[in-house]
Amino acid sequence: MSGRAELDLAWRMHDSAALAVDRADTKAGFAAAAETALSAAVLTLVSQSQTAPIGARALFGLALVALAVALGSALLVAVPRLHRPADALVPGEFLYFGAVRRRSIDQLLDRHLSSTYSADKVADPLAAVTHQAKRLADIAWTKHQWLRVSFLAVVVGAALTVAGLLLGGGSR
Repeated sequence: MSGRAELDLAWRMHDSAALAVDRADTKAGFAAAAETALSAAVLTLVSQSQTAPIGARALFGLALVALAVALGSALLVAVPRLHRPADALVPGEFLYFGAVRRRSIDQLLDRHLSSTYSADKVADPLAAVTHQAKRLADIAWTKHQWLRVSFLAVVVGAALTVAGLLLGGGSR
């Protein structure tokens, strides 16, 4: 495979991982809105269930716990994944906005935008793009794992709410 083809493939990996991050964030926004609405409905049921059987009220309480887990997980998806200050910058790391932010313009011009790629100054573009694609893929994976927890918890919360209603929690 030619060098240009390898770099094109690395950029496709990068773009695919970046798109997966965007999709997770979009799904998390929708999930958070739905979970908030369901939580409000359950809170309304709780406020109207003083005379309901204790089992129904307990199920509503458990539903609220599950919905809190769901909402918390959805919010964790949207938390920005930035370098920690203790993380050392990888040589040639110039695709991540945080790495660019931490370098001066002179450093960027001297170390990354040089027309001649000297091994001691500039990372191989293929290595830089591949590094960032891997980092984005890890971020996307983590976000999708939290999204999975959110979806599972909201299903549990909805099922507990329905069970509470069936036990008489919706009647006055």
